[in-house]
Amino acid sequence: MDIAVKNLVLSYETLANQAIKFNQAYLQLLKIYEELILAPDWFSELEKSGNSPLNTVVSMQ
Repeated sequence: MDIAVKNLVLSYETLANQAIKFNQAYLQLLKIYEELILAPDWFSELEKSGNSPLNTVVSMQ
């Protein structure tokens, strides 16, 4: 019985650690998603100011 309880505790700790890692990865994905949502507005502002990334690439050619 004692071994079964120890194994159960180890399994619980493993699952808890995996849940924490999953949550951290999910939060990182949310940050990336928020940055991607802001990117179109950012590119639009660059276009309006004449400093678009496309103009920069064309000028390098």
